[in-house]
Amino acid sequence: MSNGWVMPDEVLRDAPAYTPRSFELADLELLLSGAYTPLGGFLGRADLSGLARRGRLADGTPWPVPVTLEVPGGLVSDLDLENPLRRALVLTDLEGAPVAAVDVTDAWPTRDGRYGVGGAVRRLGDGGHGPFQRLRRTPEEVKSLLPPGRVLGVIADRPLHRPQLAQIAHAARTLAAHLLILIPVADQGPDGLPPEVLVRAVFAARDRMPRPRSSRCHWPGAATRSATRCYAPGSPRRTG
Repeated sequence: MSNGWVMPDEVLRDAPAYTPRSFELADLELLLSGAYTPLGGFLGRADLSGLARRGRLADGTPWPVPVTLEVPGGLVSDLDLENPLRRALVLTDLEGAPVAAVDVTDAWPTRDGRYGVGGAVRRLGDGGHGPFQRLRRTPEEVKSLLPPGRVLGVIADRPLHRPQLAQIAHAARTLAAHLLILIPVADQGPDGLPPEVLVRAVFAARDRMPRPRSSRCHWPGAATRSATRCYAPGSPRRTG
């Protein structure tokens, strides 16, 4: 899939707008940041069918999970999928600020009054804001901050207490790995903590995290010598 499409600004001004659900906004951020490469947009029916049958997109590219967008049927009726100038859908954040546009090339009913839509996405504006925005890193930025060697990635979807920290430290020592902490911030965590509280709770444990064996990695504006930390905008996916 490609997101190299171009849409005149006057078309986007007249396009219908929709605020996706939190997990869809998380997927959108991952698409726009390049974290979901080679995907350039939300999947259509051909890709979803190939994914369900073979674990591959329609072009044969392996891919693990569906990345979908669902909208009210009334929005789809305002689009003309055969006309590139009348099939743009503007996506907004929870405050109503435009963050992206979808070039809708596929639409299908999913449940009462709802439609799935597929198509390439294009960033609008600055992409929105979130808690601790400076810690939201693109894949390239994260790679540039990691030292050579192994990396142990840990998804911290709840505060890290002594038992969890001990397990993480043991795994990092066993693997001789640098520690990368990923904090999902799309929604409240399993313990019901708001994202802002979760981030502060994880940061409060930084002095108990293992130090790298060879090198140190610093975040701009974050005083740390023990690990690299960044946001993963999405919540851990549930499958099955």
